[in-house]
Amino acid sequence: DGIFREYDEKGTLRKEKNYRDGALVGSLKVYSEDGKLVSKGKDHELYFTDPRDNQSYPVVTIGEQAWMSARLNYKTSDSYCYQDLELNCDRYGRLYTWNAAKKACPEGWHLPRKVEFETMRAVFGEDDRDIFFSALPVGETVSTYTGIRNDDGYHGQREEENQFSNFWSSTDVGGGLAYSVYVFMSCCDIGAGLDTVYKKDALSVLCVEGDDA
Repeated sequence: DGIFREYDEKGTLRKEKNYRDGALVGSLKVYSEDGKLVSKGKDHELYFTDPRDNQSYPVVTIGEQAWMSARLNYKTSDSYCYQDLELNCDRYGRLYTWNAAKKACPEGWHLPRKVEFETMRAVFGEDDRDIFFSALPVGETVSTYTGIRNDDGYHGQREEENQFSNFWSSTDVGGGLAYSVYVFMSCCDIGAGLDTVYKKDALSVLCVEGDDA
């Protein structure tokens, strides 16, 4: 028990966790490569409750923005449960087409723009893929595989759980495409990046606080 700190090879503090009776308590703190606190709030100290359906979502602060750290599970038209099983919505959140995703976040929150994902990524530096991965999902809630729905049905295998997720951004590419952000973890690598996906496909949604500019 006590406070456990993780340092990089340069001796810079990168993560700080507090354990009591073998359980993580308080907030996971994530630090950038220059030692600045950039993320705090892992352990459900801060929640947002969606007034539309009273579902609650843990919130983490990254840089100067507050992000929901669990996938949105608000039911709208053109949103789906993976494999059409309601228990998967409870576990993973819903999958939304791009047009549905743009309207899905509650008042005072919005679907992140591409630049907001890029800003989040920049907070951690180019060599901080593991730190970025830890801060974005804030644990297992986002790292678990949700799959993708398109015209051919649902895609994703059970063995890919805890390996991959894909989230809509609000930024239009044109030609029926929009930007998304993927997060992955495998036995040998970990990271995140940008992708383009057809708007008619259904992906997961994270919401960021503030009105969309």
